Amino acid sequence: PPPPERLSAAPGPGPGGRGGGDGRSRCVWCPRHHHPPPPPPTPRPHPFPAAMKLLTHNLLSSRVRGVNGGFPLALQASEVKINSVDFNQEFIARMIPKMEWAALVGAAESIGHRNGLPQELDPELESNTDFLQKVHHVLLEVEVVEGVLKCPESGREFPISKGIPNMLLTEDEV
Repeated sequence: PPPPERLSAAPGPGPGGRGGGDGRSRCVWCPRHHHPPPPPPTPRPHPFPAAMKLLTHNLLSSRVRGVNGGFPLALQASEVKINSVDFNQEFIARMIPKMEWAALVGAAESIGHRNGLPQELDPELESNTDFLQKVHHVLLEVEVVEGVLKCPESGREFPISKGIPNMLLTEDEV
């Protein structure tokens, strides 16, 4: 049979142009062949489901004119979800030194998901699997769907809608 893209979309009339009406597509190359209609396209989930992770929060800062630091942004969440993510111990161990630890703990606590993280980071914990799993949960599995990020200096609020933080500035803020 010909490739599916060569099939007509409408049901064919049957051999020789006579009736048929069996719901099968007529081959555009040969009116004698009838093929079942192609299956409907399978809906695909979005490759990046919308939800802001605390890993992302730890990287964001306010760029409003006149703001010198703008970090860490205060996090207020009105909707949080937990999404299971495969644990990658090596990735988490490499990320910990790059994180602003106090900002991570503060953000996790502000949304009720501190998960037993210590206030101060002890370098010896970076090889402890239980500790790394707690960090993994907070960084990658806790997701903010709706809420607000607030600049600590200017008080400017950046909305989080459907998991996407809107950090765009108005012309007078740039």
